[in-house]
Amino acid sequence: MVQRMILKLEMITKERERHMEKLWKEFQKVLNTYLRNTEEYRNEYSKLRDQDSNDTRHIQNHYVEVARLSDLIANLRLKLTTIRDEHEFNVKQLQKSKMELQERVRNVKQEMEIGLKMDEEKLKQLAVCSNGALKYLQNLLKRGNAILQIATFCKKFETENESLLPFVHSAVKRQMFEVDEDELKEPSTEFDVFKKETFGIAKKFENFWMRFNKARIDCACLQEEKQQLLEENERLKSQLKEYLITVNISNGGSLESNETLLAQRPSSMKVEKVVHIDLKLKAVRFSKNGQRRPVTCIEGNLSNAIRNDRLLEIKNKPAELYSVVEQS
Repeated sequence: MVQRMILKLEMITKERERHMEKLWKEFQKVLNTYLRNTEEYRNEYSKLRDQDSNDTRHIQNHYVEVARLSDLIANLRLKLTTIRDEHEFNVKQLQKSKMELQERVRNVKQEMEIGLKMDEEKLKQLAVCSNGALKYLQNLLKRGNAILQIATFCKKFETENESLLPFVHSAVKRQMFEVDEDELKEPSTEFDVFKKETFGIAKKFENFWMRFNKARIDCACLQEEKQQLLEENERLKSQLKEYLITVNISNGGSLESNETLLAQRPSSMKVEKVVHIDLKLKAVRFSKNGQRRPVTCIEGNLSNAIRNDRLLEIKNKPAELYSVVEQS
């Protein structure tokens, strides 16, 4: 029984194996047929799958690139907005500066026009004033030359003391002619040169004004002495007149004859105005046009002495000479 079962099982097994082998062969055949029929599709599928993988990878890359570019666009938009705002602000500032500069240019033009007009007026005024100043300086030059001529002319009549001590005290004179050791040194800088020139001119002016003031004092003293001498002259003339009348009456003369004794002043005693003094002429008795020059005090004194001698026939005492110059 068991053997039957075994044999039957073996028979069934063999039968199933044959059936399985047949099915496998059919399967292999169908599979081969399928493979032969689908090989082209499978190759195309593989290509499409590879292409899909590539496309998927490209899409992912594109997504990343799109995200990056989106961020870049957002940043650029933000920068554009910022730059636009800055540009608008700068444009407004430039327009404001332009308006201010235009206003300043207009003001400068107006100031220049006003300044040019003022400069023209000042130039005209300067031309007029310069002409007046030139005439004034020319007049001063003429007066200075006349003063120098008169000073040179008067120097001939200075006494010995006046020549030795011209107008100022000896101590002042020594101070005028003293030379500072610093003045002998060569100036080293421009400031020293300027200081030397300035103080040199100031010192000359100071000495000039000292001499000028002393001369004015001497003139005042001489005027006072002249006034005293004039008063003394009038007094002596009146006394002389009374004396001559008394002498004439005592000699038996008439009053009418007394007038002839009081003769007019001689022409040599008349003082005439000298318009110009020519220093080149050696003779100082007459001026260039033949007119008589002013007489000196010595000539006048001598003329009075001769006249009085003829009238009174007596010897007069010599007149005393006074000097306002301080004796050293």
